[in-house]
Amino acid sequence: MAKSSTSAAEERVPEDSEITTSRSITVTESTATLSLEVTDYPKLKGMGVGQFIKSRVFKVGGNDWEMRFYPDGCNNECDDNASVLVYYLNARKEELVSTRWALSMLEKKSQVDVVSPMVGKCVFTRRKLSNWGYAEFVKKAKLDSLSELGDGCFMILCCVKVVDMEPAIFDMILHYIYTDLMPICDDEEGYTIAVMQHLLVASDRYGLDRLKLKCEEELCERIDAETIATTSALADQHHCERLKDACQKFELSQLTKVLWVTTATD
Repeated sequence: MAKSSTSAAEERVPEDSEITTSRSITVTESTATLSLEVTDYPKLKGMGVGQFIKSRVFKVGGNDWEMRFYPDGCNNECDDNASVLVYYLNARKEELVSTRWALSMLEKKSQVDVVSPMVGKCVFTRRKLSNWGYAEFVKKAKLDSLSELGDGCFMILCCVKVVDMEPAIFDMILHYIYTDLMPICDDEEGYTIAVMQHLLVASDRYGLDRLKLKCEEELCERIDAETIATTSALADQHHCERLKDACQKFELSQLTKVLWVTTATD
């Protein structure tokens, strides 16, 4: 049975910020930092593979999370390393949770880095993934050596950022992940340009390159005077070269029309 930690875990107050990705598309990011104190590492040696101490549950972006430290590794392939994993505890939720993480470790007394920040990003879902982290987080020999020179007390820091977006876009992303298909649109004219723009932002954020390309192709065919500004901004911000070229061609065609009319009326 896994062992729980009796050491202190401190949660800092989450900070919410809005990031505008274009004139019409907005996502919200919630950030927080959790610290798990390992109060006497030498006493944790020999707990056994898969055994852990854990932080208290902390809430970021409306979801519950827990950090676990495995002194003898989380599995038999950890190669004499200690592990750190962050667990998503809302497994019953049928939604995607997009996150960015940074895990590090300090000596508590000196505040010297034991493990420099290790950064990653992950999309949690009920069916596909419930944890993220590093099985080979830090060599046990390094912790042994530092404990002999110091007091064996370390701080594990976990900075997490959770990204929220519209439920309808979440549903579309979820459908695509499970079926590899775009959901069928009830409207005979298809999805609106605004929906396709939001979907492009989401697919880029989640690393769904094929879906991003589908959105890009759709938007290339639907550029007009009303959408050129937001579509061009999206192309720049999300590195959509084909869409960027289509916007430039549209702008050039509009300029050509203006010059032709001006010349004709002179």
